[in-house]
Amino acid sequence: MKKDVVAIDTGYGFVKIVVDYDVHKEIFTEILFPSQSAYTFSEKTGQTEIDQTDVVTVKIGNQMYIAGPDIALHQRANHIQVLTHDYVHSKQYLTLNMAALAYSGATEIQYLVVGLPVDLLDAKKEFLIHLLKGKHQINSELSVTVKNVIPLAQPLGGLVYARQTNAINFRNDQEYLIIDPGYYTLDWFVLQGTKRNKQLSGHYPGGMSLVLEGIAKAISHEHAMDYRDFDAIDKGLRTKQFYINNKPANLSKYLNLALPYLEEPIQAMLNKIGSTQNFDSIIIVGGGGEIFTKILKAYFPSKKMPHINQSIFANARGFYLLGQQFNQTKGVKAS
Repeated sequence: MKKDVVAIDTGYGFVKIVVDYDVHKEIFTEILFPSQSAYTFSEKTGQTEIDQTDVVTVKIGNQMYIAGPDIALHQRANHIQVLTHDYVHSKQYLTLNMAALAYSGATEIQYLVVGLPVDLLDAKKEFLIHLLKGKHQINSELSVTVKNVIPLAQPLGGLVYARQTNAINFRNDQEYLIIDPGYYTLDWFVLQGTKRNKQLSGHYPGGMSLVLEGIAKAISHEHAMDYRDFDAIDKGLRTKQFYINNKPANLSKYLNLALPYLEEPIQAMLNKIGSTQNFDSIIIVGGGGEIFTKILKAYFPSKKMPHINQSIFANARGFYLLGQQFNQTKGVKAS
């Protein structure tokens, strides 16, 4: 199947994919899976009737990997997660993007729109185009051809989505601060209208991983145990269901104890951007959007912070909308 546009936002925590948008119903078709992979020795992993799981097999060189929504069921002994500044050069990053292409349902993509952290955009843009453009043999049964790759700064997608949903009244003579709290880093993007202010934009180590660590320490202290199940905490924050020793537990009190862990990256951002008086709106996107909004309101009590629905998908949705615009501008006929 040919698709005009596919958008992929590969973060340290989750991979977000958008493959379609119904403009009349205002509904996106999208997929989410953890940014984790595992080794496998067979392309049939998880495909038996007894052990059928939602993962795809990706072959990188001579090694096979699996990734997908059910990766947690395969990851105990052979789980891989890379958290380094060279993430885009890792086999895991390539594996996750190949898995995303597989989940897109496309065999040919005219425009693949992808995101990079703010600080890596200029340095890694050409590398990412080279990495993802062309024909990819995902596994023995599937190949996907990508005609064009458009790398964008991750928070920019969130701004585009906020404009689309009328969350902000966008004006070219206004300044905007877009904050993207990812799993491993806090990215921020300063815009004057549609123009990026490179001097004030940046990133700092410390995102949702700090929150998860803080919650784990609070649980460990209260229950006199060494609690380290970050995946369970992350899932609990998203689903509002959490258990300790098989008993329901309220994560809210532990979250409040963990919020001070975010003070360092937030202060680093404030030191970089200086005064916030000129910002018309502060837009918070990404998987940690809801949690970061809670603490940032204490720093910016008088600033507009529009609610972004499904903020974890905000960047990918914005990428898709930009890809559609680019596709129409270039005059490529819809598939």
